[in-house]
Amino acid sequence: MEPIVSDNQSVETLVFNESDYNTCPSGTDSPFDVLLRRKWTEASAKDNVFRYKVTENSLPAKRLSGRYGMIAQLNEGRAVNRRPPQTMRAIRQPFNGQAFNFTRINSQEILFKVESSDGRTSGTVIVNQSPIEYCNALLVPSLDSCRPQVLTTDALELAISLVALSGRQSLRVGFNSLGAMASVNHQHFHVYYYDHPMLLESLPVRDNRLTGWPIE
Repeated sequence: MEPIVSDNQSVETLVFNESDYNTCPSGTDSPFDVLLRRKWTEASAKDNVFRYKVTENSLPAKRLSGRYGMIAQLNEGRAVNRRPPQTMRAIRQPFNGQAFNFTRINSQEILFKVESSDGRTSGTVIVNQSPIEYCNALLVPSLDSCRPQVLTTDALELAISLVALSGRQSLRVGFNSLGAMASVNHQHFHVYYYDHPMLLESLPVRDNRLTGWPIE
């Protein structure tokens, strides 16, 4: 698995297959991790790409007492410099091409592209201008398809593939739907490194629901 430079605006594309998956993360950077860190660091060094700077281990965090082991983290930049969220009126809201969406971003915000070798899934990895953590990027499946922020099977498959491509247990991929703090109605996932173990990772699942968690 090696990134290649496409003919389209010299954006690197990481082509992968299942043999590239790390079923037992070693804690060392895989080719995916190397590419993500390099491109994110390059973007961070430029002016006017991020609204504020976040570096590795720069955000103070504290595990709270209690049975759920919640983690509080201070991110002052995101609190005051984040783009105001769009108005969301329903969990399923049609894509609005007149509102901000990821087809309107500056070329400097595009980090790289990912594509399965069989061509079934593909996406674009772009910066999150208001990062929540180190290397916080956005995975936008089929960017030009202009999908609303609703979870789909192929998008979830691509997101899981990115987790499997990483050599680090700390890589996280998250999805927040409309009405659950999603600020842009354009299908995307958050990707970032987070070194704090979370109870969510070990809770049993029954009938597709977490057990032992305060909400269903």
